[in-house]
Amino acid sequence: MDSPLARVILAILGGYLIILLLLSVYDWISLEYPIRPNRPPSVERIQHPVHHEEAVNALRLFFQLPQSEQAAIKENLESNLISMERWLTHLTRSDYQILCIGEFHEESTRNFLAEEFFAKVRADTLMLEATPG
Repeated sequence: MDSPLARVILAILGGYLIILLLLSVYDWISLEYPIRPNRPPSVERIQHPVHHEEAVNALRLFFQLPQSEQAAIKENLESNLISMERWLTHLTRSDYQILCIGEFHEESTRNFLAEEFFAKVRADTLMLEATPG
C-alpha cells in the first residue's frame, strides 16, 4: 500500500465516495425540505377563462329549455348525488390505484380536501397541479 499507484487509486476512490456522499445528502435534504413557492396560490374566481365561457354557454342553453326539461335535468343530477360518507365507503372498498380529483379553486374546497377528505383517505403519494408563473 506504499506504492504511489495504490495511493492514487485510493485517492480517486475516496474522492468518488465523498462526492457520492455529498450528492446523497443533497438529495435527502431536497426531499425532506422542499423549496416552497414564494407566491401564494391564486385565489381568482376564474383561473381558466375558456372553461368559464363554455359554462356560461351551457347555462344559456339550459335556460332556453322548457321548464319540464330543466326540471328533469335537475332531478337526474340530484338523483346521482350521494353523501360523502357513502362515497368514501365505496372508495375504500374498491381497489383503486390512482385517484384524480378535480378541484374548484376556492379556499373552501381546499379546506374541505385538507380537513375532511385527506383526513379519511390514505394516500401514498400526492401529486399537485402547479401553474408556472
